[in-house]
Amino acid sequence: MSCLIPLVNLVAISFSDNAAASANLVSIFPVNPTFSSYEKLLSDSQFWRSFMISVERVVLGLLVNMVLMILTAYPLSKSSRVFTGQKIYMNLVIFAMLFSGGLIPTFMVVKELNLLDSIWSLILPGAVPIGNVILLMNAFRAVPKSLEEAANIDGASQWRILGTIYLPIV
Repeated sequence: MSCLIPLVNLVAISFSDNAAASANLVSIFPVNPTFSSYEKLLSDSQFWRSFMISVERVVLGLLVNMVLMILTAYPLSKSSRVFTGQKIYMNLVIFAMLFSGGLIPTFMVVKELNLLDSIWSLILPGAVPIGNVILLMNAFRAVPKSLEEAANIDGASQWRILGTIYLPIV
């Protein structure tokens, strides 16, 4: 309730008359209910522009995150006999998860790549969430090896195995 009541109060204030909200008369129910705040918000073109940037960031971020997570987790899920440098790369991934560069180095990289004032400056710095890569890698490891061996016998490439065996299962 301690988390829900402030949210209900916020919604009640947004639906209340401006004078009642300014006089602090609103609790959990709106006073003199009106939609004028929402009418003003929805008629503002800047709101819709900002909303579309948010939608674009979510869609592009989801696509980039999923592709990069899958392309990172799949080879790391293989044994060190199949992927020779697996232990080295796994140590690098864990190191990157534990020690980030910080805000100023990230800004400097974004600036040097000429990504300032673009949607990619919001997406690319966090494009590979390492914790999710480790979860996905463990999910790939849980797939029975016999499925991959059967696909190898049938002549499937690693891309085919990833797309037709691992991704539908996970």
